[in-house]
Amino acid sequence: MIRRFPSVFLLVFVISGIVLADLSRIPSAAFLLLCLLSCLTGFFVLGPPRERLAAVLFAVSLAAFSAFHFAVRYYDLGPNHVARLAENPRQFHIFGRVADWPDLKMDRTEIKISVDSVPDAGLFHVSGCVLLRISDTTTVLQRGDRVEFYGRIYPIRKSAPPFDYGRYLNMKGVFGTVYLSTLLDVRIDQRNRYGILAHVDQLRDAIRNILYRNLSPTSAALACGFLIGETRNIPTQVYQRFRDSGTLHLLAVSGSNVALILLFFVLFLRPLAVSPVRRAIILLSIILTFSLLSYGEPSVVRAAVMAALVIIAGLLQRRHDLNNVIAVAATIILLADPAQLFDIGFQLSFVIAWGLIFILPRITELFQTVQSRWWYRWLIFPFLVSTVAQVCSIGIIGFYFERVPLISPLANLIIVPLVSIAVMGVLVVLLAHLLLPSLGLFAGAWLDILLKLTLVLVRALGSETMPSLKVPDTPMWMVASFYLFLLLTILALRRIRLRRAVLVVSLVALNAGLLAAILSKRNSQGMVTITLFQVPGGITAVVQPSESRTADMVITGMDTRQYSVCSRIIKPQLFRLGVNKIGSVFVLAAEFDAARDILQMAISDSVRNVYVEQQLRTSFLDALDLAPTPEPECRIVSLGRTAGYADSLGPVYCKTGSGLVLSASGSRLIFCDRIEPDRFKPSETAADAILIIGRPFCISERDLPQLFHAGYRHIVCSNIEQRKPGQHPSQGGAGSAFRPEHIDLLSLRGIVTLNL
Repeated sequence: MIRRFPSVFLLVFVISGIVLADLSRIPSAAFLLLCLLSCLTGFFVLGPPRERLAAVLFAVSLAAFSAFHFAVRYYDLGPNHVARLAENPRQFHIFGRVADWPDLKMDRTEIKISVDSVPDAGLFHVSGCVLLRISDTTTVLQRGDRVEFYGRIYPIRKSAPPFDYGRYLNMKGVFGTVYLSTLLDVRIDQRNRYGILAHVDQLRDAIRNILYRNLSPTSAALACGFLIGETRNIPTQVYQRFRDSGTLHLLAVSGSNVALILLFFVLFLRPLAVSPVRRAIILLSIILTFSLLSYGEPSVVRAAVMAALVIIAGLLQRRHDLNNVIAVAATIILLADPAQLFDIGFQLSFVIAWGLIFILPRITELFQTVQSRWWYRWLIFPFLVSTVAQVCSIGIIGFYFERVPLISPLANLIIVPLVSIAVMGVLVVLLAHLLLPSLGLFAGAWLDILLKLTLVLVRALGSETMPSLKVPDTPMWMVASFYLFLLLTILALRRIRLRRAVLVVSLVALNAGLLAAILSKRNSQGMVTITLFQVPGGITAVVQPSESRTADMVITGMDTRQYSVCSRIIKPQLFRLGVNKIGSVFVLAAEFDAARDILQMAISDSVRNVYVEQQLRTSFLDALDLAPTPEPECRIVSLGRTAGYADSLGPVYCKTGSGLVLSASGSRLIFCDRIEPDRFKPSETAADAILIIGRPFCISERDLPQLFHAGYRHIVCSNIEQRKPGQHPSQGGAGSAFRPEHIDLLSLRGIVTLNL
C-alpha cells in the first residue's frame, strides 16, 4: 500500500493524529516533541534495508505535527483567546469576520464569526471563533464580510453531544455563542480587505455587477450562487427550496464548478495557437483565481489541487492515480486547517469524490456493451453518477440532518444538467459583455429563461410534501458500518467469496437489528418523549408517548410574525418527529394574531380541545369566530382543571400556581411563560422537577437565587438576560448563600429531546 498509494498512507496518519488530539487532549508540547523525535529517527534509519520503517516514522511525525497543530489552535489556548471571555457575564463589543456560509434554520440564522478584537480593559487582539445566532432567517451576511456587534459570549455547553452529536462535531473551533434578536444589531462592512484579497473583491464585484446588468434580480442572484457561491441576495424561500430538494450543494461552489470552468477555457483556448506550457500556466492561474473568488471552499480547494496535479502530471508526462491525487488534496487542507476534518462540507466533498473515483468505474463496467449508445451517455450514465453521489452522501447527511431526501437522485438528474449549462451560460454572458454590452444583454435574455426554468423545477421538487427518509439519532458506529458495508459490497462485485461473506454478514446484521428493535420496543413501553424547540416569543414542547404518532403540544408563548409560525416552524418539526395527529394543545401565552395561527393549525388537524390560560380565553374565542371553517369542532377550554390522557402510563397535565405541570413516568415538567416575584414559592412540586420558562430574555441573575430557594435545580429557558455594559450583578438577600453552579441552567439553543 505504501508504494502504490503513498498519499493515502500519509492521509490515514494525518487523520489519526487529529482524532487522537481531539480525544486525548494531550498538551501540544508533547505532540511537538513526538514529531521531532520521529522525524530525526526517520533520518537516522533512512536507507535501503529499512525503507518501510523510515516511511512509518515520517508518517508518525506527520501525524504528530497535525495533532500539534490541532491542539495549538483548538484547546491549548493562549491568554488572549475568545474562550477566556465566554465565562465572563459582561457584554462585549466584538469585531470579527464571517468565517463560513450562514446556516439557515427554521426560525434563525447561525453564522460562524472569526473574532479578531474585543476592546475591553486594554484587551484588543483576540483569536478564536464564536457562533452568532440571529432570531430570523437571512442571507445578507456572507463569508468574508467584516462585522461588528455587541453581545454576551456564552460558552458552548459540554452537554451538547448527547443531544446533537453531529452538530457538535461540526462546531469544532467554535468557543462561544452570541444571541441577537435582529440583523440590525450587526454592522456589516463588505469591503474591508487589503492586498490581493482587495483585488479579488474588486473582481468579484465586477462579476456581480455584470450579471445584475444583464439578468433579472432573482436570476442574477442565482447566477452568482452557481458561479462563485455568492448567495447574499437569493430570497430565503428559494434557498430553502434548494435545501428541501437535496440540491443545496449547487449554491455552494464545488468541484463541478472547477471542472466546468476548466472545460470552458480549454474549449476557448483550443483554436488559439498556445503552447502546452503556456496553456498549463493559464489554466493554473484560472484555478488559483477561481479558488480565491470562491472564498477557498474545501470542495473547491480539493478540486483545484486535483486539477492542478493532473495538469502538471500531464505537462511532465507522468502517470497519476486519482486516489493519490485526492489524498494529497485532503492532506494539504488538513495540514492547513485540521478542524476541516469535522466540517460537513469537507466530509461530503471527499466522500462523494472518492465514491465517484472508486465506485463509479466498477459499476460502469457492467454496461461495457452499451457504453457507445446515446441513451447510455445522456440518460444512464448521469443517473449512475447522481445515484452514486447520493448513496455515498447518505451516511453523512443522515448523521447530521437526520433526514435524507428520497428525490435527490431525480432532482439532481434533472437540475444538475440545467445548472451546468447555466454555469457555462454565465461565463458566456461575462465574455459577451466584455466584448459588446448589447451582446451580453442578448445572451443574458436566454440565460434568464434557463434560470427561471431551473427555479420552477426546484420549487416543484423542493416541496415539503416530497418524501424523505427519517433517520433520527443515528450513532456514529452505524455510519461507519454503513460505509464499511458499501466498500465490501463494491469489492464483492468481482469476487465470489467476498459476495458470499457480504451476504452472510448482511443476514446476521439484519437479524441483530430486528432483535435490537424488538428489545428496544419492549424497553420503551410507557416512555414519553418530549421535544423542546424555540418559536418566536417562547418555547414549544411536543409530548409524544412511545410508539405513538399522536402528540400533545405545550406552547409557552408565541409572538406575531409576518409569516405563519405554525406552518413554517411547528409543522416541519412535527413532520420530522413523525407526528401525524395532534391530541391536545396547551397555550400559556400568545398574541392575538398568533392565537389565530394556532387555531388554524388546530382546526386543520381536527384538534378537539385547545386549553388556554383564563386571560387568553376571550382572544381565542374571538379568533375562533374568525376561523374560515364553518362551525369548527375545536373547543376552547380554560386551564383550571386536570386534562390529559386517561391512560395512567401517558402524560397527565395539571394547572397549578407555578404553571402547567406535566407528569409522566414519575417525572415532572413545569411550564410557565414568565418569571413573577410571588409566583415561585418553596413547594414539594419543585423537587426534582424541570422548570421550562418560555418568554425570551426572562432569566436574570437576581432570579436564580429565588428559584433555587423555591426548590428548582433544573431550568430550561429561551435565553438569559444580557447585562448592559457597566451594569454589575445584584447582591444580597436570598442569593448570599447561592452560587450559579447550584442550578443546572440550559439556554435552549436548538432542539432538545427528553425521554421520561
